Amino acid sequence: MLPRLLAFQRGARTANGKIERNVVVRAFAIPIDAMHDDAAFANQVRSKPN
Repeated sequence: MLPRLLAFQRGARTANGKIERNVVVRAFAIPIDAMHDDAAFANQVRSKPN
């Protein structure tokens, strides 16, 4: 789902392989926000009575 791998060299992983959440959130802020906006819109449409 991500456009590139999470690599140690880019700071996305620690030396022992754990994911650096803050780095990933900053790097992928736009796609993450878009997913949340899409989900909020879909929930709003589903909750409206017909």
